[in-house]
Amino acid sequence: MKKIGIVKEFDGYNGIIESLDGIEYNIFKKDIYYKDINKFDSVSFVPEEYNKPEYETNVARFVKKLDKNLIK
Repeated sequence: MKKIGIVKEFDGYNGIIESLDGIEYNIFKKDIYYKDINKFDSVSFVPEEYNKPEYETNVARFVKKLDKNLIK
C-alpha cells in the first residue's frame, strides 16, 4: 500500500520522510525513482518495516516525487 509524505531531511544520499500519519521513514538514494528529491518535497512511497534483533526501523521504498506539493 502506497503512502504519501514530506521529505524532512535529505542530503543527496540519505534522509527522512514523514508520512501523513506522522510516522518517520528512512530513505536511501537507491530507492528514489524518476526524479531527484529535495527537502519539503511531497512524495509517494511504499513503507517497509525492517526488523532485526539489534534494531527496528521503517524504510521508504520506491520513492517517487509528486508533481505538485499536495501537502502543506
